[in-house]
Amino acid sequence: MEVEQADLKLLSEALGELARGFKKLKTVVDGLKISGVKVPIPETSGQNVPDPGQNVPEETETVSENWGLFVPAVVTSVEAKDYLVSEKFKWALPENIANQVYERLFGQRVRADKYKNQWVEDSENKKGWKKISMKEFENLHEWPELLLGDMSNIIEMNESDGYHCFVDAFGEVPEWKWKRRKNIHVAASEKFNNLKNFRKYAVGVHDSLPALR
Repeated sequence: MEVEQADLKLLSEALGELARGFKKLKTVVDGLKISGVKVPIPETSGQNVPDPGQNVPEETETVSENWGLFVPAVVTSVEAKDYLVSEKFKWALPENIANQVYERLFGQRVRADKYKNQWVEDSENKKGWKKISMKEFENLHEWPELLLGDMSNIIEMNESDGYHCFVDAFGEVPEWKWKRRKNIHVAASEKFNNLKNFRKYAVGVHDSLPALR
């Protein structure tokens, strides 16, 4: 049986969604580590062990209503579909688009210096900042990576339907913005949305703020 090109495209898009979903779950877990949130472990020690043949009662799993919604305190989350059509988002050159996403998610709550030190804003710290490891800094970069990837994916999945269908589905954007949509794909690529550029942004924030010492 021949596989239609349309089916291959749908399969490719579905696999892309699965990959992004798993990456989002990883980002949530990494975010818990950055903020020092302890994941509660159920206390099971001391429970009676049933005798052979005895019915075992079904366990009821308690899940926090906020499970899966955790965002590190330094991140201001936003839905890709909402940010795409917001007036504040400029469909500009790729590097500018990446910087807009960094600014939207982090503002001035992440900083780094040229000596490979990095900090996040922390109101409980005497200096107002908490030093983080390079790995934690890399984990933070996954947030803009995901947002830009989702934005690019939305454009790609609706590109063939045209400008008017996109507007009907997601909201009003000027047609001149739609003509720049390829810039979003480029901004989401590793050429622009990479750790080096994210660090460059964080260094810029650091240089604009008062010294830590």
